[in-house]
Amino acid sequence: MDGTGIENIYFRSTLMGIEKKVIDKKIDEIISFADIKNFINYPIKTYSSGMLMRLLFSIVTAYNHEIIVMDEFISTGDAKFIVKANDRIHKMIHNSNNFIFASHSLDLITKFCNRMIILYGGEIVFYGRT
Repeated sequence: MDGTGIENIYFRSTLMGIEKKVIDKKIDEIISFADIKNFINYPIKTYSSGMLMRLLFSIVTAYNHEIIVMDEFISTGDAKFIVKANDRIHKMIHNSNNFIFASHSLDLITKFCNRMIILYGGEIVFYGRT
């Protein structure tokens, strides 16, 4: 939390196995998408919860992933960011080989998934196509 936004971009990207040269190419895109340019050199402990969420989301979604695992979609932040985030998520899903999505929303599951597992009390009560 004492690290700056820039330091966190490199740290969190490195934890995902992203090489520095790839991070270098993506850094401006990450900062722009998060819309925190004026604060990128401040420690993230000074960020509002919305700014921190935008930065973390921007980092994680800046790279192509073969497998995506999500627990609900982004539901906080201003309306403008939610639209951008949903657009980026749709593109990620389209470009990934595997998408695993946990949700309480049957509408979202049927919209984005072709198969589903329904759990009740820790037991599988349904498995099949949506």
